[in-house]
Amino acid sequence: MKRLLGSIVGNAVALFATRVVPGIAVTSDPLQLLLAGALFGLFNWLVRGIAVFLSFPLILLSLLSLPFAISLVRRVAATQEPRALNLVLRQTAALHLRFGTLLIAGLLVATLR
Repeated sequence: MKRLLGSIVGNAVALFATRVVPGIAVTSDPLQLLLAGALFGLFNWLVRGIAVFLSFPLILLSLLSLPFAISLVRRVAATQEPRALNLVLRQTAALHLRFGTLLIAGLLVATLR
C-alpha cells in the first residue's frame, strides 16, 4: 500500500512539475493533476502486479540449483579436513554460477514473454 501511495504522489508531483518547467504547457488545476497521478499510479501498480505474477514461475527456475547446495552443506558438516573443504569452496563457486545463470535465464524468459 505504501508503494502504491508513493507512486500516486510521485506521479502527481511529476505532473505538477510540468507546470513549472518552461516549454511544457499543462493547463490543469492541481486536483486534476492529482487525479491523473492517481490513475498513473494505479495503472503502474496493476501492471507490475500482473508482471510479477506471470514471471514468478520462471524465476523459480533458479531453485533447480538447490539440491546441489544441499549436498555441499552436507559435505561441510561431515568433514573438517582442509583439502576437502577447499574442494567444497571450489564447488560453491560453481553453485553460484549455476544459480546466477538460472536466475538470469528465468528473468530473460519472463521479460520476453
